[in-house]
Amino acid sequence: MPKFKSKLTREEQLQKKREAEQERYYKIKNDPAAHEEQKEKERQNSEPSFVELSPRFKNTNDCKDSQASTPDLESEPIIVGAWVAVVYDENWFPGLIEEINDDNLKINFMLRNGSRFYWPNIPDIQEVPKNGILCLIRSPPSPITSRYFITASLCDINLKMKNISCT
Repeated sequence: MPKFKSKLTREEQLQKKREAEQERYYKIKNDPAAHEEQKEKERQNSEPSFVELSPRFKNTNDCKDSQASTPDLESEPIIVGAWVAVVYDENWFPGLIEEINDDNLKINFMLRNGSRFYWPNIPDIQEVPKNGILCLIRSPPSPITSRYFITASLCDINLKMKNISCT
């Protein structure tokens, strides 16, 4: 916060800021198309440049078909405590197997927010048939904040999902 020489200078600055906001408001109200153009210009100018911090933050648009390294269901056993990706409503969600009953699995699911995942306030535990599993997740989701998680297999799982959507 800049230091002001006097109270009057601060009030003048605040008044100018109010006037600018009011002028912007009237422009938006009277010419919404111009406002949308301005927002688009601001969005383009403020587009962040991404730096790859680690492989787990990889942009999923960079996925290549040759990267599929998630284990197949036939190659590894399904056990309690294993992480799986399950398809639901044209998307996939990670879940932790809590119980195995014949051909069904009781799975505790995480919710999705873009490429990040989080545990819901009320546990989302569902019974899923074994053939409803997209793949096993080799490394469990790791925390990126106190609430959100990301999985290193995101790219591979998205490719598998894309492949089953195309067929």
